[in-house]
Amino acid sequence: MNREAALRKVSLLRRVIPERGATPGEFASATHLAKKLADDLALPEDEIIRRTHEPNSRRSWVYWEQAASEFGLRMNHFGSRANLRVGDALIVIDFERSQWTVRKSSPMGYREVMRKPGLDSFREFLQQHAPPSYSLGSA
Repeated sequence: MNREAALRKVSLLRRVIPERGATPGEFASATHLAKKLADDLALPEDEIIRRTHEPNSRRSWVYWEQAASEFGLRMNHFGSRANLRVGDALIVIDFERSQWTVRKSSPMGYREVMRKPGLDSFREFLQQHAPPSYSLGSA
């Protein structure tokens, strides 16, 4: 891991706090990991990135997660990105750009097969490609 990546990760881990919805266990784990990374790599406090304002991405990831949950899909997110699986495809979402990418496995790793902007196009993709969910309720 290079120095810039470590600084970014420590900064993101420090944002995992109860006031932002983290559980006590998540907060403790993130705090411990951030401290360990900073100590192991001798990162001075003044170099660790501190955000003075929160971008809209923090608020908007909830909408993307809601869209995924409508189709019974679970989204994993960290920082300004998230991912989820739809069949054999890996969907990567960049909240800051409001853009999503479909990647499929190939012998040389993952290859990008589609890139689109916006939540609406993401929801349309899920309508076409997500596995059907069945309700146990009566019609």
